[in-house]
Amino acid sequence: MSEEGNRSHGSRPSPRVVRLRDGSTVCFRPVEAADLRLLAANFAKLTREDIHQRFFEYRSTFPDELARRAARPDGRRQVALIAVPPFESAPSKDVYGLVQLVDDGEGTDAEYAIAIRHDWQGRGLGWALTEAILEEARRRKVLRIIAYVLPDNERMLRMLREFGFTVGCDPEDARVFLAVRRFDPPHGAG
Repeated sequence: MSEEGNRSHGSRPSPRVVRLRDGSTVCFRPVEAADLRLLAANFAKLTREDIHQRFFEYRSTFPDELARRAARPDGRRQVALIAVPPFESAPSKDVYGLVQLVDDGEGTDAEYAIAIRHDWQGRGLGWALTEAILEEARRRKVLRIIAYVLPDNERMLRMLREFGFTVGCDPEDARVFLAVRRFDPPHGAG
């Protein structure tokens, strides 16, 4: 996987073009307020099972509160990236995937969530978005990332394990697994 672009340390991630495992290219960029309708429209392109794996229930529409939070992320507490077609002369109406990281308010723990359109699964997009959001977590000095995953979401569990997450039963909800990825504290941190 190759990428073009760069980021400055104290800012939002910059858009960048990423080549996926299957050779296709996509653009990763932060979600913006103008993407609210785009996210809702592309929700219809998720399968019923995709929706269940992400939200742990079946829904017919993209949750309004989630759409607002994703499209207007608080840059200090959360970051949301979308995968869209590479830069074009006209804005695209397609969103292939969305990944989010929301911190606990103290900046040390954050929750990870991802949704990949069904027709883009198996191409390396989930892997690439996860890699990008983990880089962002390191940049933000997050010490621990958690993810809630349904036990039958084997593809997600395998990917998270490959990224160094430990997976076990959620002590607060036996219906889901809790995946945890820890990072070493920055040098010089107390």
